[in-house]
Amino acid sequence: MFEECIDNPIEEEPEEMGYAWEISDDVQNSKDLHSKQDNDDECDENGEVTNNRRKRNAPNFRQWRREAMLKNPTFDIGMHFANKTVFKEAVQHYTCMVGKNIWFKKDDKQRVRVACEVGCPFVIFASRIDESLTMVIKTLNLEHEFSRDQRNYWLNSTFFAQRYANELRADPDWSVPGFTAAIQRDFGLEPSMQQIYRAKLKATKLNKGSFVEQFHKLHDYCEELKRANPGSTVLLKIEMDCDQRRFHRLYICLEACKTGFLQGCRPVIGMDGCFIKGPHPDKQKGLGLALGDLLPNAEHRHCVRHFYNNFKTSHSGLTLKQIMWDAARATTIPWWQCHMERMKQESEVAWKWLHPKSAVHWSRSHFRSQYKCDILLNNLCEAFNSSILKARDKPIMLMLEGIRTNLMVRMANRRVEAWKWKRHVGPRIEQIMEKNKLEAGYCIPTLSGDMKYQVARGGRKMQQSRSNSNALAGTSISQPSLAVVRFSQPSPAPQVASQPPTAHNSSSQQASTSQTVQRRKLKSPAKKGRPWRV
Repeated sequence: MFEECIDNPIEEEPEEMGYAWEISDDVQNSKDLHSKQDNDDECDENGEVTNNRRKRNAPNFRQWRREAMLKNPTFDIGMHFANKTVFKEAVQHYTCMVGKNIWFKKDDKQRVRVACEVGCPFVIFASRIDESLTMVIKTLNLEHEFSRDQRNYWLNSTFFAQRYANELRADPDWSVPGFTAAIQRDFGLEPSMQQIYRAKLKATKLNKGSFVEQFHKLHDYCEELKRANPGSTVLLKIEMDCDQRRFHRLYICLEACKTGFLQGCRPVIGMDGCFIKGPHPDKQKGLGLALGDLLPNAEHRHCVRHFYNNFKTSHSGLTLKQIMWDAARATTIPWWQCHMERMKQESEVAWKWLHPKSAVHWSRSHFRSQYKCDILLNNLCEAFNSSILKARDKPIMLMLEGIRTNLMVRMANRRVEAWKWKRHVGPRIEQIMEKNKLEAGYCIPTLSGDMKYQVARGGRKMQQSRSNSNALAGTSISQPSLAVVRFSQPSPAPQVASQPPTAHNSSSQQASTSQTVQRRKLKSPAKKGRPWRV
């Protein structure tokens, strides 16, 4: 009955381009249902006819989002890509995921056609929209007739470097077996060792930049370093090579390191062969010559371990080793002479090799006492070199930033540890003091007047020593001196020098020391049978 009242019933509109377009709800005009209100064409205020038909909604085509879709790419008809490079990158990642040797059958400025092997129906065709660079997929068939290929020329070191750049940035020391296992898990094939090494090298270049590029930015880095660390010394030397600037050397002294060294550290600088390990090494050239020219009055010591390595090449044996180390550890010149006589009696050839070597460089007996440092090894340098080992093979800017950060964290951690100290000195110094106090307990000091003591051990007189409140600050302290300090001071810990005396404050320190000792002498009560404690 209803159909009889309608002259032209609406027929279903066919789909276009694979999408069902939305149909208007308005019915066709008919004589039976014709009315002014129901008419699709309505008149405006001026009497002109306007079309009020509902517009059909076009399909909403997807856009390629690289960050979200690159690891698992999928394609649809009408998908938009920013340009041809982005489209080809997506196709390359897709062929690596499916394990097919897909190739670009046609590739020009306007269109790109992707095909598989001969006889395979797979095809992707994309072209540009008008004059823009946007690429749109217009033909798509993702079906394959052939199985997965075990060899894929798209899976090369460049692809692996781009795919795993973030993982290698988070873990630069990612092992080769771990890298290989990740590729096998994601792509189902085993890469060669050459591909792995090349991929890590290319990923490092992507993450850190090339070594040469960072040298060009070194001047800007130095200016920023001086701005962020006021008071720091940064000196950059550039040489000209055929109208081209070449890096020559760089000196950096941070303000915190400079101030801390001058105010609270002993005047000791460790120099070690810490050369750059990148493609432009320096191999510590000129360091030994520079020390003699710039610091002619400085005391230059040698690491005894390295010194002994040269000694044992022609004079091996445990006895000679022990004698040499005893001579190095001797705190007085008479004891050093005694050990050298033992060396001569044991092996005159070894004595002739060792005796011409100046003991100022390797024996505590000849070290200057004003430096308050008796170390024989360069363990401090070796420990620091070990902490910056990972930074030394990086490009120069990243290397400098790594070392600066290491110094900052190191100082902060040392400050936190110092806050936990429960004594006047640190735990290691406390252990050394306890050991020396135990050794000095076998020495018997006897006051002889004018702050002088006669020290005897085992019934044998050893020497006369003077009481000095700064004695513990020295390095070449013999057992008699330790016995005197232990006998005259209630607690030797407060007498450890916070910093070594210099030319401008040594006289004032000696004056204050004598006044303090005299006050203690007056206040100390006399005891029968033993001298006063001063």
